[in-house]
Amino acid sequence: MSNSDYYLTGRVRCPKCDKALIGTAAHGRNKTYRCYTCWSRNRYGTAVRDAGRINADAMDAAVFDALTGFYRDHQPLIEQAITERAAEHTAGLAAHRAELATLEKELTRAHTAIDRYLQAFEDGDHDPKDPFAKQRMTKLRKKITQLTDRRDELTDQLSEAPTMPPAMVLDELTDHIAEIIRTGSPAQRKTLIETLVGEVKITGPNTVTPVFRIPNP
Repeated sequence: MSNSDYYLTGRVRCPKCDKALIGTAAHGRNKTYRCYTCWSRNRYGTAVRDAGRINADAMDAAVFDALTGFYRDHQPLIEQAITERAAEHTAGLAAHRAELATLEKELTRAHTAIDRYLQAFEDGDHDPKDPFAKQRMTKLRKKITQLTDRRDELTDQLSEAPTMPPAMVLDELTDHIAEIIRTGSPAQRKTLIETLVGEVKITGPNTVTPVFRIPNP
């Protein structure tokens, strides 16, 4: 079995040690069983971690069923979540814009500093092999990468506020989810989980609670 067959790997954590549950195979007399096992138990054995294995087929089926049901039967909850997220978006606009303006200034200063070093190298005023200059250039480039990543993140956050899609769009999404669960490849099902399931909490001996994401249509 490949890793893509274990759809919830990385989405579930051991309730005892908080390590991720990973996909493993348990070998019976005539059959191989799919399981999710605590990373600590799989690495060190039951002497270190006594958490049991979880039947992967049962957990996958429960999460897929809950996912389909959530999008089909709980549109008011989806609307409430989107409304709350839109309010958070509006409340954070001023702070995000101020941070973005500061980032742009820092990026300009960093680029200007690099340009000065490069010009000094060309003019012969600085030795390109000078350890201090090389270290400084490395730090500046690293800073530019970090600032650019944060700028792009803020730009995304400043894009249009999330809005509730029409019921027809949610119905089409639900049908698409059901179709992937029913006929999709293991890779497609795993992508579905990675897109729509934030985490799955083990809340009891035979109980799990999935936390779903709501994508922007």
